[in-house]
Amino acid sequence: MSKEQQTLRMIIIEETQNDAEAIANILRGAGYAVRFMYAKNQVDLEQSLDQQLPDLILCAQELEALDLTQVVSLLRARSLDLPLIAIGASADESKVIEALRAGATDLVSFDAPEHLRLVLVREQRNLEMQRALNFYRAGHKESERRCRSLLDSSRDSIAYVHDGMHIYANRSYLDMFGFENLDEIEGTPIMDMVAGEDQGSFKEFLRTYGKDDSADASGDTSLDVKCVSAKGGFKAKMEFSSATIDGEPCTQIVIRDQAIGDKELEQKLKYLSKQDVLTGLYNRQYFMEELELAVNDAQQLRHAIEEHILDIEGRSLTITTSIGISLITDSSPSAPEILSRADLACEVARSSGGNRVHLHNPVADEQVGREREQQWNHLIQEALVEDRFHLVYQPIVSLQGETDEKYEVLLRMRDSEGEDIRPGQFLPVALQTGQIAEIDRWVLRKAISVLAERRRGGANTVFFIKLSGPTLDDHELPIWINQQIKEARLASDAIVLEIAEADASQYLKGAKAFVSAVGGLHCKTSLEHFGSSPNSFQLLKHLPVDYLKIDGKFIHNLMRDSDNQAVVKSIVDVARSMNKLCIAEFVEDASSLTVLFQYGIHYIQGYFLAEPTEGLNYDFTEGSI
Repeated sequence: MSKEQQTLRMIIIEETQNDAEAIANILRGAGYAVRFMYAKNQVDLEQSLDQQLPDLILCAQELEALDLTQVVSLLRARSLDLPLIAIGASADESKVIEALRAGATDLVSFDAPEHLRLVLVREQRNLEMQRALNFYRAGHKESERRCRSLLDSSRDSIAYVHDGMHIYANRSYLDMFGFENLDEIEGTPIMDMVAGEDQGSFKEFLRTYGKDDSADASGDTSLDVKCVSAKGGFKAKMEFSSATIDGEPCTQIVIRDQAIGDKELEQKLKYLSKQDVLTGLYNRQYFMEELELAVNDAQQLRHAIEEHILDIEGRSLTITTSIGISLITDSSPSAPEILSRADLACEVARSSGGNRVHLHNPVADEQVGREREQQWNHLIQEALVEDRFHLVYQPIVSLQGETDEKYEVLLRMRDSEGEDIRPGQFLPVALQTGQIAEIDRWVLRKAISVLAERRRGGANTVFFIKLSGPTLDDHELPIWINQQIKEARLASDAIVLEIAEADASQYLKGAKAFVSAVGGLHCKTSLEHFGSSPNSFQLLKHLPVDYLKIDGKFIHNLMRDSDNQAVVKSIVDVARSMNKLCIAEFVEDASSLTVLFQYGIHYIQGYFLAEPTEGLNYDFTEGSI
């Protein structure tokens, strides 16, 4: 049994939390990854069921607050078909029969952990089969719906007959025989559609077809007959085949429209198999196929990497890869969380031996996620204690002839081996654990110290320092910043405090108070990744920042993207009217620089100028670009 199959979500109904934990520990000792919710009364049980449906329920017998029959009644009232395993002091035959009659799936004894394990193995298999059955039932129902849609829209005339009577006909069939709607033809004998001179041969064909179960296989499934309708008689070729409609066996009769071609029919079938006829939106079948294709593509990529041989400096190397996949649905969280789930799935694939593809499973991956978060939490704490954080600096250069030094301050962390760890790896964890506030203060303290020393040396340097979203809600932070500035004897306008636009939107109340407070200290502020949301300019009504740093996605490929050019120009024009300075981030080529210069951008930043380094040695003199 695989690791994912062993993961169980359950509700344990017991007298105390410790009793429930003891049962869970028995299952963990048997190799299961258990995630359980504890309930001791009906209110707890209802709340647990509202929160998340479990795979099964374990219920101790003879509880005063909630007995087995009450649990069964509650599940039935909610139309929930969940395995319910009773646990009692004994499991003799009479007790088992009593529990089964009450509605339990089984009864096991507290003293029989192996029995409990075997019952869970059985119930988990039953659960998997039930889920598979539900999946295929849903697929069957979807197929029937698509078939009905195909029938209704078909130009072929199609009818279903049971015991010689019509039970269904599509629009083409109704029109062919002169009926207004299905009600008019339901219960009408198929014989009424056949001219009198052909009724004898038609009866004989039906009698033979009905007796011969192999008629479909023999190929004798069609008959040329003369039909009658309100408009008169006509010749038709009827094709017969066995079918079911609404679960009932019947005979399908098709009269082909000779005007329709195979290609048109094929296109219609393809459309109906993937799209809803009413809305035109892709259906479940389409997305299931897309998911299978994505997993298959990942497997092919993994296999291709595994088979590839690298030649590096005369040495041959082989590598493998671990791939993590996260689903995106209508209930998916934010984009960073989706990426975090894919990253976690990749970690599960790697920790399971690597060279595999893993689809994120919230329950199965939870333990791995907790362990990884604990590891990063420990690494971050070590870095803070052992001073393994360090700063790097990237120049921000004027396009208007200024020669003052401006640098953005960026954070790096070293591991125990002295290798750099990029912020994208540890900052998301720090946000979750709350360590980000301590990290932000470390960056501010260190940056102010470095900046004060540099300005004492005669350099007119300005630092742009990033702050995280949660830090904006720290009402004591402006006071602390003021203390740091005074202790360093630094001019307060030498620092520009940067807020990401997304953080400003999420923590708008805190951001507004923070910008106002540090503005009173004469510190400058900047809104980073500006333009990334629909309400960018609306934010400026609440946040009177000094700088707008235009989101890098608009700067990329600027020379060849007219839409991006229009966005950048509009931001620069509005900023100029509001007396705000604009910075273009992620500038990577000379052609983009030309466009930015034409638009009157104030400052640029990016790898085209210089990558972040530990030294403050960029040449800001005019003509250095």
